[in-house]
Amino acid sequence: VGGAYARFVDDFVIIAPRKKDVIRLKSKAAEELAAIGHELHRDKVYIQPVTHGVKMVGEVVKPHRIYTSNRIVASFAGKLKAASEKCGREEKRLYPGILSSLNSMAGFLRHTASYNLKLRLMREYTDTAFWREFYGTSHLDTFRLRKSKKYD
Repeated sequence: VGGAYARFVDDFVIIAPRKKDVIRLKSKAAEELAAIGHELHRDKVYIQPVTHGVKMVGEVVKPHRIYTSNRIVASFAGKLKAASEKCGREEKRLYPGILSSLNSMAGFLRHTASYNLKLRLMREYTDTAFWREFYGTSHLDTFRLRKSKKYD
């Protein structure tokens, strides 16, 4: 049976050309898991056409394209808004946490064609106070603290 399998930590997906192949491979996976004392969670198993996309690790994988999930986009927007609100109003000792949070979210976005998305979110959720304290590297893949703004 031709098919593909991908796994990340305790999540996995099976992709095959025909529904009956997916069902057979799902049964085989359930047997293998049972042999080591685990089982598939019945509420987390679904079979659908691949054109609907496969949700995994913050992304939706479709034929010929990978999209960032709406959950990740909303989370990044929230982190940007919170960071922007803290800039200029809070102690600089919070900046390492802000950087860590922003760079974590940017890490998710790095694997998709998301430059325009990041640019739109930056324009919508940040203000000049944010940009006085931080800057984005090329393609907004990472964020850095401006040298003149080093924290104590």
